[in-house]
Amino acid sequence: MIDVHPKVALITAIKATTRPVAFLVGSALSTDSSGGVPGVAAMLEIVLEEIAATVPDEVARYEADLKGATPADQYQTAMRWLQGNLGQDAVNRVIERAVLKARKSGAPSPFDKDGDAGDWTLPRGTNELAKLVVNGRAKFTGPILTTNFDPLLSLAIRSNGGQANIRVLDSDGSTGKRVETQDGSNLVVHMHGYWRGADTLHTVTQLTSPRPKLKASLQNLLRDHTLVVAAYAGWDDVFTEALATLLDDEEAKINILWCFYDKDPSSIEARYARLISRVQSAIGQGRFVMYGGIDCHSIFSELSVPSATATPVANMTTRSPIPGWSVIDTHYLETLEPLRQDEVIRFFDGAVPTWRHSVSQDIPRREIAKTLAKWPAQAGSVSDGCIQLIKAAGGEGKTTVLLQAAADIVRSGARTVLWRMSPEAQLKPADVAKLGTDKQWLIVADDAESIAQDVAACARSLHAAGQANVDFLLAARDTDWRNARAYEYPWGQWLNVMPDIILRHIGIEDARSIVDAWARFGTKGLGQLIKIHNPEERAAALLRATKEVDTRRGDGSLFGGLLAVRFDDASLLTHVRELLVHLRDVPIEGCDATLFDAALYIAVCHSVGIPGIHETVLADLLSVPRDRLHTRVVRPLGEESVAVRTAGCVVTRHARVAMAIVTEAHSTFDIDLAETWSSLLHQTVKVDRELRLPMYWFSKIVHVGPRLREQLPKAIPEDERVAIGLATARTALECKPEWLACVVGLGNAYRMAGLPADAITTFRTHLKDAQRKADYKNVIRGYSYEWGVSEGAGTTDQDGSNRGADAWIQGIALSDHFRPVAITAENARMIFAGLGVAFGKLAKPQPDCPFALAKRAVAYLGRLDGSDVKGKRYFDKYDQEADRLGTPKPASIAQAIGWLTAGTASAGQLVGDALLKSLASPSRISFTMLERHLSSDQQHKGHSPSLSRA
Repeated sequence: MIDVHPKVALITAIKATTRPVAFLVGSALSTDSSGGVPGVAAMLEIVLEEIAATVPDEVARYEADLKGATPADQYQTAMRWLQGNLGQDAVNRVIERAVLKARKSGAPSPFDKDGDAGDWTLPRGTNELAKLVVNGRAKFTGPILTTNFDPLLSLAIRSNGGQANIRVLDSDGSTGKRVETQDGSNLVVHMHGYWRGADTLHTVTQLTSPRPKLKASLQNLLRDHTLVVAAYAGWDDVFTEALATLLDDEEAKINILWCFYDKDPSSIEARYARLISRVQSAIGQGRFVMYGGIDCHSIFSELSVPSATATPVANMTTRSPIPGWSVIDTHYLETLEPLRQDEVIRFFDGAVPTWRHSVSQDIPRREIAKTLAKWPAQAGSVSDGCIQLIKAAGGEGKTTVLLQAAADIVRSGARTVLWRMSPEAQLKPADVAKLGTDKQWLIVADDAESIAQDVAACARSLHAAGQANVDFLLAARDTDWRNARAYEYPWGQWLNVMPDIILRHIGIEDARSIVDAWARFGTKGLGQLIKIHNPEERAAALLRATKEVDTRRGDGSLFGGLLAVRFDDASLLTHVRELLVHLRDVPIEGCDATLFDAALYIAVCHSVGIPGIHETVLADLLSVPRDRLHTRVVRPLGEESVAVRTAGCVVTRHARVAMAIVTEAHSTFDIDLAETWSSLLHQTVKVDRELRLPMYWFSKIVHVGPRLREQLPKAIPEDERVAIGLATARTALECKPEWLACVVGLGNAYRMAGLPADAITTFRTHLKDAQRKADYKNVIRGYSYEWGVSEGAGTTDQDGSNRGADAWIQGIALSDHFRPVAITAENARMIFAGLGVAFGKLAKPQPDCPFALAKRAVAYLGRLDGSDVKGKRYFDKYDQEADRLGTPKPASIAQAIGWLTAGTASAGQLVGDALLKSLASPSRISFTMLERHLSSDQQHKGHSPSLSRA
């Protein structure tokens, strides 16, 4: 087994080397969630556009050739086809168009050379590498070698105050061709060509052709250097071969630190067997050392200043005593890079806040954050530590308040803060025992429901030890804290419990602060609110919006209000469309998916009222290692204002955003939503068989089909929503054939789609094996009810032989026919409501009409089982109709049960269909279980109804 060292070893090795450090970086560095050039999928589209514009008759041949290639070889195939059929100039045109995709919207065109750095979107990793070589010239001298064609590295160097010397290796390997030379020490060498003024190399033939001067060029550049290789696959091209040859040359004296994103030694050994074999001698000499688990978008920040989006350990003045937690001190806060304007705007759009946001003057500070910052002083001296909990729905700003308050506490010197860096980090009594008693500690954690048990154990341990110098500042969604049952812990026995801070609605001062912050950025900040000129009216509009916004799907009123005043429907769709175009070109490291794919899976769930997508299911759908989902997917989507993690699921920032994503995915990107739901269902069921997903989420996914017609965005035509719902319901039954509930779901979807005949066929077909289903006892009464409603909707017989089908089958649903299957209050209310309609079709204006009496009975009985508002409306309606018919009212439960029995039996006698007649004998139908259920319920409520029949 090969030796693959961890990230901390890489950081130590780079810091310890006395040699100048050079870098070799590949394509992954030029594209990430913060921007950059297009990924492979977008490049293939640009190639297709070039072919369609130049030789449209050849598009079919190109697509056929591309289809025959594996996904991994499609880029090479496309470029080889382009070069062979249209020539190198066409290849260069495609590269130029792709590179220009990294230009910001509205950037001037044309422009001279590479233009201004401010007009380009620079990926985070690119910017951090540039910052490293500019600020650390004494050690990180370069050169930077890259296989990329774009100018982003040299632009990033300039934007960080440096100068770039750009050189391009020609076809022979010489570094003599200078695209641009400026005074300065930061040399950037493009090994495969450049986007302007030079050809670009793409095909296997080009990349493996002998380049005899390459070794000499590399020896010149890298002699006595330590070379850090990141974001580069090291495949079998002539450069990798030259590098391996160079390692065998004792005169070169080069050491290579090779970074792999994968951290599993066996996986690395299998995937990079040829490379490892070629450098085996250098490995033995210690001149080629491998490191795993290295993210090229964050590693450079950990070698220099703190990252813009994470909390690196290397730059803390105090080493953290607890793994997975960071010490946040004044030095760390003072060295944070100020937010750029586009980052501030992204925060206004919903980006997840970081420590950089907590100290930024551009981010408004709410009154509660100012108050909370004074909490340590207010807590005073107590015999136990204190605990303060911030609770809110998602989108109420709790994370911003948490970070701002913690940052202010740090700067006040009142506490030393320990910050939970990731939702996976744990906290154990043995950890807090390491905390010195010479200072006051404040443990700060977001998503605190996931460590509530840990915090409780630590609090108990601290109390037992008489240690009062550790306090806790926690934030959690109120529903997550409740679902985790965290409120059940006896916190008051161990800690001084401060009153919970519950964020619900902002006040006028907060509204003024927020719109004032937006106004500093003009239209980009205010959005549609720019149409209101008076600052007070703007604040009032925001305040109204936060109170009026719909929060029924668990969305926060604050973020909902922000969306409402900054985006109307049209501008939100435009904003989301531009965002999705960007996400489509951002690959997820280590897989073929993009952030667009991740955003779509998350949004389709949230848009129909499901609380996001379970993170394990999402990881498997994207082929991302489960333990890397947060860093590769959730965090980048958070930076893009798309999604956050909560209680093991990932949700969009707001249901309105989710609806816009789904709408645009369907209308602009032509996504087959039925296929999306099919993939989601299959993967959900597969994961559940492995580790048992939470039932509250799992059942919502499996039973979503019937709801899609109504809950998908109305911008999608109804016939398409119907088709998506039916396809999803069929998929659910395919995935869970052992569930009778999935049969009910499919039947319901057919009926709601106006296809009662298909619903009837579904129920009749599956009746024979219903008892063998795993959930038979829980579902069979609901199955019979839905079947009956479908029969009623589909009855078209002329002789009336099936006129009573719906009343007959629904009556059976509540009868003793399914003894001993229990009757639930939910079953009873639902079936009573349906029976009222069914008996109403048969009722006649006669005092003794069995159907009229049965209708009166279901209204009476339905109210006894605690009907909700909707049910009460049904039963009021039935009573009014019964009054018009002159139908008497029952005097007791027993009398009402008698009327229900007679009505159901009479309906059964009307049925002529052989299958329906075989279900039960009308003369033997009874409702003893129902009578006992209702009577017991009334006795429990304090009533003593008669049990004798009237």
